[in-house]
Amino acid sequence: MADSDAAAWRTAISEARPDEIVYRGYQLTDVVEQLDFASTAFLLARGDPPTTAEARVFNALLAATADHGISPSQAVTRYVSASGSPIQACVAAGVLTIGDHHGGAGEIAASLFEDHLDARNDEPMDEVAAGLIADRQASGDRVPGFGHPEHTDGDPRAQVLVDIAREEGLDGEALALALAVERELVESVGAGLKLNINGVTAALMLDLGFDPSFARPLVIMARVPGLIVHAIEERDRERVWRMVGGGVEYDGPEDRSLEER
Repeated sequence: MADSDAAAWRTAISEARPDEIVYRGYQLTDVVEQLDFASTAFLLARGDPPTTAEARVFNALLAATADHGISPSQAVTRYVSASGSPIQACVAAGVLTIGDHHGGAGEIAASLFEDHLDARNDEPMDEVAAGLIADRQASGDRVPGFGHPEHTDGDPRAQVLVDIAREEGLDGEALALALAVERELVESVGAGLKLNINGVTAALMLDLGFDPSFARPLVIMARVPGLIVHAIEERDRERVWRMVGGGVEYDGPEDRSLEER
């Protein structure tokens, strides 16, 4: 359409033309030949293909987040699958559990890291970390991205991702701040508050050049393969409609009659 003001949609992401498709200006045929899926997602989100180092770190983040046993998102996906719903409904239900307390803490942590790094002058990173923690404590909030109810001795996913970032030279200011916060929390509170998957995702996404708002979508994108196979396994291996998990304890009123009101 010649008059762009009359267009119903505008996008800088991709375009389907009669004889070709482009992603961020790159021919799709070249993308298919030269990039893997994770690198293509990186291209769509950031606007440029990743370097070899960026691709390795981004792939590692996705692999580390793909599944986590029967956690909230998988459990809900299985409930919906056990009810006989189609696969897309099962996966969508699992995705909808990704909130501030499950999978979404990385976005909050990334915003905190970015705000405190932006306000940093020549302060040592340990002082920046102490200020971040003090601000959260003053507001009565926990520091997101640290500690894990299942991995009380430390999230095994965090250290391997830190190691990969260091190997690739992508351990920037955000990761340095996250590790400084970890040191302060472990020293002041206890070893149970080590960096978790949300915290390391927040730091590495910032160091990769992403806006904090991309930390949560990364979890969603990474978790979908796991949700798909949990839905299929539930459908194929288990009985239809079952209670997943432990029993239920009722602690409401004793039995009573409406006639005795």
